[in-house]
Amino acid sequence: MGDDQALVASWLHEESTWQQQFRGWDFSQLTSSGRISFNMSEEQLGWDYTKIICQTAAQFADSDDENKSNEIYLLDLGTGGGEYLEGTLARLPSNEKKLIVYATESYEPNFQLAKQRLTPYGVTVIQSESDSLNSLLPFTDDGPKFDLIISRHTCYNIREVDRLLKFKTGIFITQQVDGTSGQDLIELFGHQPQWPFFTLAYASLTLKNQAPSMKLIRAQESETKLVFKDIGALIIYLHAVPWMVEDFSVQKYQDVLLKLYHNEQKELAFTSKYMLLKAIKLADK
Repeated sequence: MGDDQALVASWLHEESTWQQQFRGWDFSQLTSSGRISFNMSEEQLGWDYTKIICQTAAQFADSDDENKSNEIYLLDLGTGGGEYLEGTLARLPSNEKKLIVYATESYEPNFQLAKQRLTPYGVTVIQSESDSLNSLLPFTDDGPKFDLIISRHTCYNIREVDRLLKFKTGIFITQQVDGTSGQDLIELFGHQPQWPFFTLAYASLTLKNQAPSMKLIRAQESETKLVFKDIGALIIYLHAVPWMVEDFSVQKYQDVLLKLYHNEQKELAFTSKYMLLKAIKLADK
C-alpha cells in the first residue's frame, strides 16, 4: 500500500505541474521524450495533412491564369497557440504571389500565445467566439475571401466556411477527430464520448446539406493508436484535453489510475480515429 501511496503522490505532483509541460496546443515536449505517441504519420493515417495543404497552396502559387490574383489568402481556423501554423508556414511555397495569412482562436490564453508566435510572420490573428458547429467567424461579407481555409482538430461551421471561400476556386481542407475517438479510454473513467455523432459520414452529409455550393473532393477516415509510456503522461493529456473526462483529477480517479498502472502492460494504448475532408467551392449558391 505504501508503494501505491508513493505513486499517487508522484502523480499528484505531475498534476500540479502539468502546465509547465504543455502550452497552447503543443505536445512536443511529451512526444519528443516518447512519453506520448500519436502515431499520425502518413503511413499510419493514409494521408499527410500538411503535405496536402502545401500541395494545394502550390497549385494556387503556380497558377498563371491572368484572371487570378497575385495574392493567396489563407485562413487557419482554431490555430491554438499557433504552433502548427508556424511549422507549416516554412513549408508553404514561395514565389511572386504574396501569401496573406489569417488565423482565428477562441481560447483567450491561446489567442495571446498565437499573437506572440505568429505576428512576427505577418499573420493576422483574430479572436473568435467559442468553436461550435454554429459559430460565426469574425469576418464581414465585404471582408477578405480566402483561397484556402484549413482546420485541424477544431470544430467549424461549414456555412461560414462556404461564405468565406472564394467563388469557384476556394478550397477547404480539414483534419478532424472522430467523435468516438478514444472511447476505450473515456469509458475506463465511467464516461461516454460527448459527440459520438461526429463521424466522416456526418461531416460529409452536413457539407452537402448546409453548403450546397461546395463539392467534396476527398473524404477519408483512419484509425490509429494513442500510446502513453507512463501514467503521468496520461494525466497531463487528460488535463490538456479536458472534454474527454470532464471531471478528471488524480484524487478522484486514483483507483482507475492504479489499476492501469498494475495491468502489467509496458505501455497504455487506446484507439484514435481521424478523418480528412477536402472540398472546393464551385458556385455561389
